[in-house]
Amino acid sequence: MLTAVLRPLYSPTFFRPSLIRPLARFMSLDLYRITAFIALLLALLWTYLNRPARISHTSLNKLNFDLTVDDIKAQTTELIKESTDMHNRLAALKGSDVTVDNVLGVPNEFWVDFYPRYSSMEFLQNVSPDKEVREASSEADQKLSEHLVEMSMRKDVFDVLVALQEQHPQMDAESERLLDRSIKEGRRNGLHLDEASREEIEKMKKRMSELSIKFSKNLGEENTVLEFTKEELDGMSDDFLETLEKTESGKYKVTLKYPHYVPIAKKCKVRETRRKMDFAFNNRCADDNTEILAELVKLRKERAGILGFPSHADFATELKMAKNAPTVRDFLHGIEDKVKGRGASDMKLLKDLRKEDTGATMEEPLDSYDLSYYRNLVEEKNYSVDQLLIQEYFPFEHVLKTLLELYESILGLKFTRVTDQPVWHEDVVCLAVSDAADGRFIGYCYMDMFPREGKYSHAALFPLQPNVQYKGKRSYGVCSLVCNFTKSTPTKPSLLTHDEVVTFFHEFGHCMHHICAENVEYAEFAGTSVEQDFVECPSQMLENWCWEKDILKRLSCHYKTHEPLPDDLIEKLIKSRDANEGINTQRQLVFDNFDQTIHGVNPPSDITTTFNDISLQTMGVKQQEGSHFPATFGHMCGYDAKYYSYLWAEVFADDLFLTKFKKPHNLLNPETGMEYRKTILSRGGAVDASEILKEFLGREPNQEAFLEMKGLKA
Repeated sequence: MLTAVLRPLYSPTFFRPSLIRPLARFMSLDLYRITAFIALLLALLWTYLNRPARISHTSLNKLNFDLTVDDIKAQTTELIKESTDMHNRLAALKGSDVTVDNVLGVPNEFWVDFYPRYSSMEFLQNVSPDKEVREASSEADQKLSEHLVEMSMRKDVFDVLVALQEQHPQMDAESERLLDRSIKEGRRNGLHLDEASREEIEKMKKRMSELSIKFSKNLGEENTVLEFTKEELDGMSDDFLETLEKTESGKYKVTLKYPHYVPIAKKCKVRETRRKMDFAFNNRCADDNTEILAELVKLRKERAGILGFPSHADFATELKMAKNAPTVRDFLHGIEDKVKGRGASDMKLLKDLRKEDTGATMEEPLDSYDLSYYRNLVEEKNYSVDQLLIQEYFPFEHVLKTLLELYESILGLKFTRVTDQPVWHEDVVCLAVSDAADGRFIGYCYMDMFPREGKYSHAALFPLQPNVQYKGKRSYGVCSLVCNFTKSTPTKPSLLTHDEVVTFFHEFGHCMHHICAENVEYAEFAGTSVEQDFVECPSQMLENWCWEKDILKRLSCHYKTHEPLPDDLIEKLIKSRDANEGINTQRQLVFDNFDQTIHGVNPPSDITTTFNDISLQTMGVKQQEGSHFPATFGHMCGYDAKYYSYLWAEVFADDLFLTKFKKPHNLLNPETGMEYRKTILSRGGAVDASEILKEFLGREPNQEAFLEMKGLKA
């Protein structure tokens, strides 16, 4: 574990001889001059002691992305050996050696050192420009995941944890939480069951890990390219077309990455082009991933049965805020009932526009490839919002600069671009984060913002190094924001849609959660390691700044004129937030209900048909025959039976925003922001989410703000 290099003010090393010796030369001066000099010296000394500390940046970041295939293989072997040795030492503890420090503290120091070396390798499968390195990273992740499954199934280690708990030792609240959580996780691994059951669960866990890695890897390596003529891309701007490569015959090459797929889904006037794109997008990796997901669903159900849970959904929610699947179902059904009327009126608007274009009757369901197109038309026609025009006001570099300034204001931070940190690609930017008040270094945030072949294709925050302080030693948080915004061209800078600006705020909110979680002792609770149905709350809350007039003025700067968004465009944009709110919520419910259904008590045999049926029943959208959306649903490996978390967390996010920030002159109030940072962000997962929400709000959270912001309040 790294020793903190930010020395405390009482450290005697500050009183260097060079500062003490000059005083002796003035001992013969008169008292007045001596007094004046001492006052001056003390002032200089105070300034010196309170200056931002000089940081040896390379000593704070343990990550190393300059790894060859051989390096990854060797480091994998090394980490497995070190982990095995640590678990052996832990399992060997007996009698008086079974102490809080030996059972919880020593392993914690090991994990703080282990995680950055593990994540250095594991992360590369998502971002490395070298395919061989990505392959090696994926293989290393598979081996280490299997090893960690084996270690999690060690009954001898579990017995030591139980032995410590039975002593009822004196410990702080976070240590007690860690011990309790560790024993619960042991029981969730079946370590209290007979040997045959434990072996079966271990076998299942290894297979599920293998399948999940493969599912995600397939999506990451997907590289389908479709070709269209200019006529087939009618409705797409010349600026967009300029970003596309061409074939020798002059056709445009279109990938299924978000910077290509989303604009075409929204703006292309040629219905057949949208249909082809939709079909290809929802058939990515269909042959492999459909089978993988089906096997995962089966294995999850079987494991839940062995452990005595009615379903995987019950197993997955046990340690979350929701606690069980019936609570989740009740929550989703309650929202579904409330949004039904609003969803129906939104769908009517979409079908009216479709009827004008195609003559289709109102009784015919909306096709999946028409959904984004007509939602966008509603914004343009009913709210006069031209998203392409608005995009011209959000050049990436200006949005980045302003976003950092806003987060500095809200959270009391300072961001500095640094160039002395390891990176994996020339596009990557690294920010050093410090406290604005005292200059304390807090951590690093990487930004990898533009698409390239083989890179993770969505938007996400990857924690890389934990932010913890244990026994006076500090490990500084490091994480990476990975997005896929349209890259600049020789004639135009990278321009963000307003949706992408919102995404940027959301993902950067995760980054701040990871970096600002300073009051955590154990790596288990570092940063965003909170209940999964709470983890989206801080980020969703911060999205709201993107819909406030004063903030939009600051965020916008036309890439040619440098003017901010005019007032009339801002008013239209803010009003458009209400556009499609009902159908958008129903779309979220489609994913939620699908996730809960396939992981329920009686999982369906055909998951693709199940999704298609739920889409039609919940929001009246018909999926294409032969498409396989579940094969593309990456959240099913990680958010399985927990996708409801987005909607669940949004309820809390809206409550936080309306209650604490949506007040006159309070959006950038540093006192409210610091209270938020200290109460919500700084504690990571060391305290129950329900407790910190209640503490920050001053009451139990409720749905009132959520219903108000959705326009569903009676």
